[in-house]
Amino acid sequence: MSTFDPHGYNEDEFDVYGAEPAFEETRGEYAWDAFASAEPAPEAPRHVRRGLEDVLNDLIDVVETAKQMPLSNSALISRDEVLELLREALDQLPDEIRQARHVLSSADVIVERAEVEATQLLDEVRARAASMVEKAEIVRLARQRAEQIVLEAKAQARQRIIEADDYIDGKLGGFEVVLSRLQKSTASAREAMSARSMPAGLLDAPRDAPGTTFFDQERE
Repeated sequence: MSTFDPHGYNEDEFDVYGAEPAFEETRGEYAWDAFASAEPAPEAPRHVRRGLEDVLNDLIDVVETAKQMPLSNSALISRDEVLELLREALDQLPDEIRQARHVLSSADVIVERAEVEATQLLDEVRARAASMVEKAEIVRLARQRAEQIVLEAKAQARQRIIEADDYIDGKLGGFEVVLSRLQKSTASAREAMSARSMPAGLLDAPRDAPGTTFFDQERE
Protein backbone atom coordinates (compact mmCIF):
# COMPACT_ATOMS: atom_id res chain seq x y z
CA MET A 1 0.00 0.00 0.00
CA SER A 2 1.39 3.37 -0.97
CA THR A 3 1.61 6.18 1.54
CA PHE A 4 0.15 9.63 1.15
CA ASP A 5 2.49 12.32 -0.04
CA PRO A 6 1.04 15.71 0.87
CA HIS A 7 3.39 17.49 -1.50
CA GLY A 8 2.26 15.38 -4.45
CA TYR A 9 -1.53 15.93 -3.90
CA ASN A 10 -3.19 18.30 -6.33
CA GLU A 11 -6.03 20.12 -4.56
CA ASP A 12 -7.31 21.58 -7.85
CA GLU A 13 -7.89 18.12 -9.30
CA PHE A 14 -9.63 16.28 -6.46
CA ASP A 15 -11.71 17.21 -3.46
CA VAL A 16 -13.26 15.22 -0.64
CA TYR A 17 -16.60 16.33 0.89
CA GLY A 18 -17.04 15.80 4.62
CA ALA A 19 -14.48 13.01 5.11
CA GLU A 20 -10.90 12.44 6.09
CA PRO A 21 -8.55 9.66 4.85
CA ALA A 22 -9.01 6.39 6.69
CA PHE A 23 -6.26 5.83 9.29
CA GLU A 24 -4.74 2.39 9.56
CA GLU A 25 -3.94 1.91 13.22
CA THR A 26 -1.63 -1.05 12.59
CA ARG A 27 0.80 0.96 10.48
CA GLY A 28 0.07 4.46 11.67
CA GLU A 29 -0.44 5.57 8.09
CA TYR A 30 -3.29 6.99 6.06
CA ALA A 31 -4.63 4.75 3.34
CA TRP A 32 -4.46 6.85 0.22
CA ASP A 33 -4.43 4.01 -2.29
CA ALA A 34 -7.86 5.07 -3.42
CA PHE A 35 -6.55 8.60 -4.01
CA ALA A 36 -3.64 7.30 -5.97
CA SER A 37 -5.77 5.12 -8.23
CA ALA A 38 -8.82 7.36 -8.45
CA GLU A 39 -9.52 9.02 -11.78
CA PRO A 40 -12.01 11.79 -12.45
CA ALA A 41 -15.34 10.75 -13.97
CA PRO A 42 -15.48 11.24 -17.72
CA GLU A 43 -17.04 14.55 -18.58
CA ALA A 44 -20.15 14.33 -20.71
CA PRO A 45 -20.08 16.39 -23.87
CA ARG A 46 -21.89 19.67 -23.42
CA HIS A 47 -23.05 22.31 -25.87
CA VAL A 48 -22.17 25.93 -25.51
CA ARG A 49 -25.66 27.06 -24.50
CA ARG A 50 -27.66 24.43 -22.70
CA GLY A 51 -30.64 24.57 -20.44
CA LEU A 52 -30.31 24.84 -16.69
CA GLU A 53 -31.93 21.45 -16.29
CA ASP A 54 -29.28 19.83 -18.50
CA VAL A 55 -26.46 21.40 -16.49
CA LEU A 56 -27.96 20.26 -13.20
CA ASN A 57 -28.45 16.75 -14.57
CA ASP A 58 -24.75 16.67 -15.55
CA LEU A 59 -23.82 17.82 -12.07
CA ILE A 60 -25.93 15.05 -10.58
CA ASP A 61 -24.25 12.53 -12.88
CA VAL A 62 -20.81 13.71 -11.72
CA VAL A 63 -21.76 13.13 -8.08
CA GLU A 64 -23.48 9.80 -8.74
CA THR A 65 -20.62 8.38 -10.83
CA ALA A 66 -17.84 9.57 -8.49
CA LYS A 67 -15.75 6.84 -6.88
CA GLN A 68 -16.49 6.21 -3.25
CA MET A 69 -13.70 6.44 -0.69
CA PRO A 70 -12.84 3.29 1.24
CA LEU A 71 -14.70 2.79 4.52
CA SER A 72 -16.64 6.03 4.01
CA ASN A 73 -19.71 7.49 2.28
CA SER A 74 -17.60 10.28 0.84
CA ALA A 75 -16.65 10.38 -2.84
CA LEU A 76 -13.91 11.79 -4.99
CA ILE A 77 -15.08 14.34 -7.52
CA SER A 78 -13.37 16.72 -9.89
CA ARG A 79 -13.40 20.21 -8.48
CA ASP A 80 -12.82 21.80 -11.88
CA GLU A 81 -15.65 19.86 -13.45
CA VAL A 82 -18.09 20.73 -10.65
CA LEU A 83 -17.09 24.38 -10.68
CA GLU A 84 -17.49 24.50 -14.45
CA LEU A 85 -20.96 23.02 -14.18
CA LEU A 86 -21.93 25.40 -11.39
CA ARG A 87 -20.69 28.40 -13.36
CA GLU A 88 -22.58 27.20 -16.42
CA ALA A 89 -25.70 26.76 -14.31
CA LEU A 90 -25.23 30.25 -12.92
CA ASP A 91 -24.88 31.60 -16.45
CA GLN A 92 -27.99 29.79 -17.53
CA LEU A 93 -30.04 30.93 -14.55
CA PRO A 94 -30.99 34.38 -15.94
CA ASP A 95 -32.06 32.83 -19.24
CA GLU A 96 -34.24 30.35 -17.42
CA ILE A 97 -35.75 33.15 -15.37
CA ARG A 98 -36.39 35.18 -18.49
CA GLN A 99 -37.93 32.16 -20.15
CA ALA A 100 -40.09 31.59 -17.10
CA ARG A 101 -41.19 35.21 -17.19
CA HIS A 102 -41.87 34.88 -20.90
CA VAL A 103 -43.93 31.77 -20.25
CA LEU A 104 -45.87 33.58 -17.55
CA SER A 105 -46.36 36.56 -19.84
CA SER A 106 -47.45 34.26 -22.63
CA ALA A 107 -49.80 32.53 -20.23
CA ASP A 108 -51.34 35.89 -19.37
CA VAL A 109 -51.72 36.68 -23.06
CA ILE A 110 -53.23 33.26 -23.71
CA VAL A 111 -55.62 33.65 -20.81
CA GLU A 112 -56.56 37.15 -21.95
CA ARG A 113 -57.09 35.91 -25.51
CA ALA A 114 -59.18 33.02 -24.21
CA GLU A 115 -61.27 35.44 -22.17
CA VAL A 116 -61.79 37.64 -25.24
CA GLU A 117 -62.76 34.63 -27.35
CA ALA A 118 -65.07 33.41 -24.60
CA THR A 119 -66.69 36.84 -24.40
CA GLN A 120 -67.12 36.95 -28.19
CA LEU A 121 -68.58 33.46 -28.17
CA LEU A 122 -70.95 34.42 -25.37
CA ASP A 123 -72.04 37.51 -27.29
CA GLU A 124 -72.65 35.41 -30.40
CA VAL A 125 -74.66 32.90 -28.39
CA ARG A 126 -76.70 35.68 -26.84
CA ALA A 127 -77.28 37.24 -30.27
CA ARG A 128 -78.38 33.89 -31.68
CA ALA A 129 -80.64 33.31 -28.70
CA ALA A 130 -82.15 36.78 -29.13
CA SER A 131 -82.64 36.11 -32.85
CA MET A 132 -84.28 32.78 -32.09
CA VAL A 133 -86.51 34.43 -29.50
CA GLU A 134 -87.36 37.15 -32.00
CA LYS A 135 -88.18 34.56 -34.66
CA ALA A 136 -90.22 32.62 -32.13
CA GLU A 137 -92.05 35.82 -31.24
CA ILE A 138 -92.71 36.46 -34.93
CA VAL A 139 -94.03 32.92 -35.33
CA ARG A 140 -96.18 33.33 -32.23
CA LEU A 141 -97.59 36.62 -33.50
CA ALA A 142 -98.20 35.08 -36.92
CA ARG A 143 -100.07 32.18 -35.37
CA GLN A 144 -102.02 34.55 -33.18
CA ARG A 145 -102.91 36.67 -36.21
CA ALA A 146 -103.91 33.58 -38.20
CA GLU A 147 -106.14 32.39 -35.37
CA GLN A 148 -107.65 35.85 -35.13
CA ILE A 149 -108.34 35.89 -38.89
CA VAL A 150 -110.00 32.47 -38.65
CA LEU A 151 -112.15 33.61 -35.75
CA GLU A 152 -113.12 36.77 -37.60
CA ALA A 153 -113.97 34.73 -40.72
CA LYS A 154 -116.13 32.37 -38.68
CA ALA A 155 -117.87 35.31 -37.04
CA GLN A 156 -118.52 36.93 -40.42
CA ALA A 157 -119.83 33.63 -41.79
CA ARG A 158 -122.20 33.26 -38.84
CA GLN A 159 -123.34 36.84 -39.26
CA ARG A 160 -124.04 36.34 -42.95
CA ILE A 161 -125.93 33.14 -42.25
CA ILE A 162 -128.01 34.98 -39.68
CA GLU A 163 -128.64 37.81 -42.12
CA ALA A 164 -129.61 35.33 -44.86
CA ASP A 165 -131.97 33.56 -42.47
CA ASP A 166 -133.51 36.90 -41.50
CA TYR A 167 -133.92 37.87 -45.16
CA ILE A 168 -135.55 34.57 -46.07
CA ASP A 169 -137.75 34.70 -42.99
CA GLY A 170 -138.82 38.22 -43.92
CA LYS A 171 -139.67 37.19 -47.47
CA LEU A 172 -141.62 34.14 -46.29
CA GLY A 173 -143.45 36.32 -43.81
CA GLY A 174 -144.41 38.68 -46.63
CA PHE A 175 -145.61 35.76 -48.73
CA GLU A 176 -147.61 34.52 -45.76
CA VAL A 177 -149.32 37.89 -45.39
CA VAL A 178 -150.17 38.01 -49.09
CA LEU A 179 -151.48 34.46 -49.05
CA SER A 180 -153.50 35.20 -45.95
CA ARG A 181 -155.06 38.20 -47.60
CA LEU A 182 -155.75 36.18 -50.75
CA GLN A 183 -157.33 33.44 -48.67
CA LYS A 184 -159.54 35.95 -46.93
CA SER A 185 -160.57 37.50 -50.26
CA THR A 186 -161.37 34.07 -51.67
CA ALA A 187 -163.44 33.16 -48.64
CA SER A 188 -165.33 36.47 -48.83
CA ALA A 189 -166.05 35.91 -52.51
CA ARG A 190 -167.38 32.46 -51.85
CA GLU A 191 -169.58 33.71 -49.06
CA ALA A 192 -170.90 36.47 -51.33
CA MET A 193 -171.71 33.96 -54.03
CA SER A 194 -173.52 31.73 -51.58
CA ALA A 195 -175.61 34.58 -50.21
CA ARG A 196 -176.67 35.91 -53.61
CA SER A 197 -180.60 35.40 -54.20
CA MET A 198 -182.00 33.27 -57.04
CA PRO A 199 -184.75 34.66 -59.50
CA ALA A 200 -188.35 34.05 -58.35
CA GLY A 201 -189.33 31.95 -61.34
CA LEU A 202 -186.48 29.66 -60.82
CA LEU A 203 -187.29 29.20 -57.21
CA ASP A 204 -191.03 28.00 -57.92
CA ALA A 205 -190.35 25.63 -60.91
CA PRO A 206 -191.28 21.98 -60.25
CA ARG A 207 -188.60 19.51 -60.12
CA ASP A 208 -188.43 16.69 -62.65
CA ALA A 209 -190.07 13.42 -61.70
CA PRO A 210 -187.80 10.69 -60.85
CA GLY A 211 -186.51 8.91 -63.88
CA THR A 212 -187.53 11.72 -66.22
CA THR A 213 -184.74 12.89 -68.32
CA PHE A 214 -184.21 14.97 -71.35
CA PHE A 215 -184.40 11.90 -73.53
CA ASP A 216 -188.01 11.16 -72.41
CA GLN A 217 -189.26 14.21 -74.29
CA GLU A 218 -187.89 12.78 -77.51
CA ARG A 219 -190.09 9.71 -77.11
CA GLU A 220 -193.23 11.94 -76.97
